[in-house]
Amino acid sequence: MKIFISCSFNPSNMFIIDLTKSICKMYRMDAFVSGETEADNLPENIRRHIKGSDAFFAIVSKEQSAWVQSEIGMAYEAGIPIYAIAEEGSNVGILKHITIYKLFELNNKKT
Repeated sequence: MKIFISCSFNPSNMFIIDLTKSICKMYRMDAFVSGETEADNLPENIRRHIKGSDAFFAIVSKEQSAWVQSEIGMAYEAGIPIYAIAEEGSNVGILKHITIYKLFELNNKKT
């Protein structure tokens, strides 16, 4: 199973990104993180990876990301199941209508 992981790349999110990748690996899922795509023709490469995935997983943080919102739209358009986790206090907006999501608190992570 191939999972496309959409997230904002800032230092505070790296823990949850790494944890998500580890969980996918543990369950033998092929996880592709949005920031790992080729830089040339970025929107088309991302769209190609999303369409080639079996599921889409968004990590929504308080710092809103236009890329994450756009990638959610691409997954919805492609008819791919969308799942998400959203940091407490983030704007879940469209997530309420098109995804299964849970909230998380970044402060409770173990370092």
